[in-house]
Amino acid sequence: MESWRGRGRQASRDALARLVTAWKAGSDAGGEPNGAEAVPVAVAAIHAVVIGVTLYIMGAPLVIPLAVLVFLAAFVPLVGLLVAGTLAILVTLAAKGWVAAVILLGVLIIEDQLEGHLLQPQVVGRVIRLHPLAIILSLAVGSVLAGIAGAVVAVPIVAVITRAVPELRRRDPAPGGP
Repeated sequence: MESWRGRGRQASRDALARLVTAWKAGSDAGGEPNGAEAVPVAVAAIHAVVIGVTLYIMGAPLVIPLAVLVFLAAFVPLVGLLVAGTLAILVTLAAKGWVAAVILLGVLIIEDQLEGHLLQPQVVGRVIRLHPLAIILSLAVGSVLAGIAGAVVAVPIVAVITRAVPELRRRDPAPGGP
């Protein structure tokens, strides 16, 4: 007959094994390089190219600096493109008039809507294996709870939770665990 102390040690070992397995599963969801790092760069590049081409076609000045600004601003969620787009619109308004500024505003709105509703949820969802609706909801909840910082960390937190929780709930410890 096994003593209480022996059962307690075995339970501790099993819990530790489950925790290590969950930690590894969670790091695979967001901590290990898996292509998720390339997604924001690709999205930022798409923004910069679209705005750069639009400004070039309209003959606006400062095309390259504004495209670089849009590229860098795309990494700041919620307000980055708003600020960079506003600056691009103001430069276009001063140089080319209100018609060109309104056209650029339309391009910015269409591009932002396509990115927010199509590109980000689909691409990010495939890379980190989350449903697009889960991404949209996690971004909304994160931004409501913690503002911009919450929006930045919302999707990685949800990815880690969705991968780690099933591992923690498993009954049998992983073979070869500590």
